[in-house]
Amino acid sequence: MALGSPARLPWGSRCHRFARGVLALLAVTMVSGRVPARAEPLPPETCEVLRSEATLLEGGGAGANIERGAEWGRANLSPEQIRYVARLIALREQINFRCRPAMKEIPTPPLPPPQPEPAAVDPDKVPPPTRPERAEAESPKKPAMATPKDGARAPAARPAASRAPAAPPRDDAYKPPSASGAVTPPAPPAKPL
Repeated sequence: MALGSPARLPWGSRCHRFARGVLALLAVTMVSGRVPARAEPLPPETCEVLRSEATLLEGGGAGANIERGAEWGRANLSPEQIRYVARLIALREQINFRCRPAMKEIPTPPLPPPQPEPAAVDPDKVPPPTRPERAEAESPKKPAMATPKDGARAPAARPAASRAPAAPPRDDAYKPPSASGAVTPPAPPAKPL
């Protein structure tokens, strides 16, 4: 295609404007350094320097000023003291997130002794397992029913409980008043038998 071809889109089209916008955003992002990056852990020497500086600032009162809150600090602290508080906050962040805690040597617990291998035993000479004696009085189970083998009779079946006959159903459905305007009194409730 030639440059003057009518099939080519002009520079003012939406597609070209969008592409230029994306390229401009990409260029600004790369120049400003706002590309997300992983923070590598700091070396132990640097962490020690940061910890000592944080201890110095906390001893100077910046830690107590942080505890009092932002509103109190704006009203009562000088600009230099506010800078100390800001530096202490930045140091705490660096220490908490970029300094690895010192690995302490934790002793491993001893392993349990290995269980002895069962000796090869002849199955005919193995004694049966011993079972503990059961105390009938301490058993939480229900007492056993009497059996007919002792000459006792099985308990007789109880007769079904007699029920009172059910009351006839009440007609309590809504009934609209008659068209003549006469009001009919409600039916008296049914008497139980």
